[in-house]
Amino acid sequence: MKWILYFRERFPMHLLLLFCFLSVRSIYFDLVRPRELFALTILYLLFFLYLRILDEFKDFRYDKTHHKDRPLQRGLVSKKDLLILLFVTFLSMVACVFFLGGIWVFAVFVFLYTLCMFKEFFCHDWLKKHIVIYLVSHEIVFVPLWIYIFSVVMGGYQFILDASHVFLLIYMILPVVIMEIGRKMVHRVSHKGIQTSDTYAYEWGEGQAIFVFSALFIVGGVIGWNTGLIRSSGIIFIFSFGVFCLVMLYQNLKVFVKNYLLFTFFGTLLLPCMLLFFRYD
Repeated sequence: MKWILYFRERFPMHLLLLFCFLSVRSIYFDLVRPRELFALTILYLLFFLYLRILDEFKDFRYDKTHHKDRPLQRGLVSKKDLLILLFVTFLSMVACVFFLGGIWVFAVFVFLYTLCMFKEFFCHDWLKKHIVIYLVSHEIVFVPLWIYIFSVVMGGYQFILDASHVFLLIYMILPVVIMEIGRKMVHRVSHKGIQTSDTYAYEWGEGQAIFVFSALFIVGGVIGWNTGLIRSSGIIFIFSFGVFCLVMLYQNLKVFVKNYLLFTFFGTLLLPCMLLFFRYD
């Protein structure tokens, strides 16, 4: 029961599973290999869980002060519970890599990089003062992860030599950035009723954070067009969603803020869905 509550609050597995499946499925351009697709989807999902658990430990002191209602802080789960879950998650990812093959050196690099992320690259205070660099340093881990996924699906590393595939790599990482900014683009309030500093809304203001979130879809449309894989109708749909978010920002901010998680969920799924359902045959 406690794990059901934990995942409901901290890791919405059903939503992330859908995102991971759509993302991986969207890069199969020829024959779909079901077992491989399943293993890659699980690997992608497990990696998000791996990052979630690392963050629980990394942010423990901050959350203990500002988010006492979270599962670890209120005692629903213990650090020992999360350590066991972390160990099982890591072993499961290793098992997926052994099953899938591919260029495993990229997978090893991902695991090592996450340890540096856990230690905030040994410059925590400096990173917190440079929020854009902080964001990039934490999202760049998905570059080698997606290179590994591509190496499994497409075979080898030759794909990276093609400019259109480089755009595709950036396109596949962009939804993760959208997810990250989207879930932190409005203010959070502590149990004391004070705005916390662990959001982009706190660093930039809600308006600017939502503007960045909206602009990412314009960027996504441009990158999607450069892949040469998505029909113009799909590109227009991506642009339209970005414009719609901007209109909501300036015309009905309260409604946007109230439903920001819905915008984030839809926006995160949008890019892989356009690649999957609106690509050229």
